[in-house]
Amino acid sequence: MTPRDLASALAARLDDVVPAGLHVRADGARVVVLRGDAVIGGSAAPRLLDGDPGDRQVATAAYATINAVQEVVAHSVASPWPARTGARPVPQARLDGRVLRAWYGPTERPVLALDPVPVR
Repeated sequence: MTPRDLASALAARLDDVVPAGLHVRADGARVVVLRGDAVIGGSAAPRLLDGDPGDRQVATAAYATINAVQEVVAHSVASPWPARTGARPVPQARLDGRVLRAWYGPTERPVLALDPVPVR
């Protein structure tokens, strides 16, 4: 998986779930959060895959990306996104075979799970 592939896959999945008025896009090997046309934050973590993208780097880059996006979104909407109330759910990511899974909250009861990403 290339940095651009990871950025594109995560951006598409995050864009489907962020609150109205915000968008998530891939910009090369970066994932950016936009309000209108203005970039309000994001993550360059997919660049961790430059060179030899081992399994650990894929999961680490995904975790760092969803963590950064969560921080930007939660700050922007003044809530513990993706939760509505309470504490902000912990982002998590792991590679199960050739499938990347990423979610927020406990493994057994995620607050929000992103669609799986096939990893080539």
